[in-house]
Amino acid sequence: MLQGKLRGGQNQTYRRAYAFFEHQRIAAGKPKSKKRREAEEAFGPEGRPLFLTQPRVRCSKDEVPVIDRLGQIRVVNKYTGQSR
Repeated sequence: MLQGKLRGGQNQTYRRAYAFFEHQRIAAGKPKSKKRREAEEAFGPEGRPLFLTQPRVRCSKDEVPVIDRLGQIRVVNKYTGQSR
């Protein structure tokens, strides 16, 4: 089961609720939030891809997977903190 920032995006109710509130935001003439603009830069206007199963990440013994605040997964060296 997916946890944290990756959880819920595959649920159709979540996607439809997002579309409903996005239409309300547009009708009210409100601007996009800073986080929404950052997510569109990272993933494009279609949003983050749906994970129907838990995404698999291959790491060496000196690496760990990290999920950033937008839900992107990257592999980081656990000693230096540098990405691949």
